[in-house]
Amino acid sequence: MIRFAGFYLEKGILMRSWRDKKLPALSGTELSQIVVPKPLKTKILKLTYDIPAAAHLGIIKTKIKTSIGLLCRKISRFMSALAIFVIEWKKVANLLQLLCTISQS
Repeated sequence: MIRFAGFYLEKGILMRSWRDKKLPALSGTELSQIVVPKPLKTKILKLTYDIPAAAHLGIIKTKIKTSIGLLCRKISRFMSALAIFVIEWKKVANLLQLLCTISQS
């Protein structure tokens, strides 16, 4: 494979590889993109946005899905904290029960 300044051919398609400057230069952080000639960009964008499978959820549905994801993460953290609290409370209850049993004998 011949590369020139980040460009290369893959199965006859011109590709570009690059790294996000914010990410460390680790293996697997390199991204690849298809290079589209300017005269074809509008046509390709129109094709990708006009097909029914490419429908956008819309602003309201996107906000709802994002909110649900955030809520689920908060509930998950709360449930984890609650589980730890319950476990610790059971230890305290067992200790108190043991102390009561010892004091009664």
